[in-house]
Amino acid sequence: MINFFRKKRKTLAEENRTFKYARYAIGEIILVVFGILIALSLNNWNDIRKNIAKEKVILQKLKSEYGSNLEQLNQKISMRKDAAESSVWLLKRFDLDDFNVKRDSIDYHIARTLFFPTYDPNTGITNELINTGNLYIISNDSIKTFLANWSASVIDLKQDEFTYEVFVSTIYTPFLIENYQFRNIVNEMRNNEKLNSNYKASFTKVDIQRRNKFNYAIQKIEDNQNFEDYFSLVYDYCINSNDMAYDMRKSISKTLDIIDRELANK
Repeated sequence: MINFFRKKRKTLAEENRTFKYARYAIGEIILVVFGILIALSLNNWNDIRKNIAKEKVILQKLKSEYGSNLEQLNQKISMRKDAAESSVWLLKRFDLDDFNVKRDSIDYHIARTLFFPTYDPNTGITNELINTGNLYIISNDSIKTFLANWSASVIDLKQDEFTYEVFVSTIYTPFLIENYQFRNIVNEMRNNEKLNSNYKASFTKVDIQRRNKFNYAIQKIEDNQNFEDYFSLVYDYCINSNDMAYDMRKSISKTLDIIDRELANK
């Protein structure tokens, strides 16, 4: 087609027919521009197709990453719920003035308050997207916003968890060692099937309980009101951390639903 315009333009130029020459020259220019636009459109369409394929792969990896993160988060929430429930159970002994319970019950509930769960989510895909500037490949704004804010949410929760870990390690545990039969608590941690199952522990079972001192240990709890304060602090720490974790769980679940819808449309 371009050759046709060129030949016609040459003939008109030789015949000195200026007006028709200009028309064919303009037609040639329009044809060239039109060809360029088609080429650009095809190239752009090809880039879009490649990005859609990349996005699908990324969304599948994000689904796996945050599915795992949600599972771990639920486990940590459950551990904190256990500690909070045990704190309430122990506080009720004071409220009801009732420590006439099974010997192992108090050990069991105190043992549950000593675990300090720490959330360590997988962030490999998220960090790669942000650090390489490839976040733009994701077309859904809600997913991009979630990923951009995820790190801050994790930091806030981990700071709260660290505060509780310090409390348990440096304040609460020394208090129990000083004022209770801590040997029995350790024994409960190692030998109680429910604790081993809930916390995925791999303790070697060894009976180190000192039974003849147990009644004395209970009496020390009854006589020391500081126990109530410590159990209350455990409850407060666990509830506060779980409040943050519940918000994170809601955000993850919502994002996973969006990812599923996006993948269904790819």
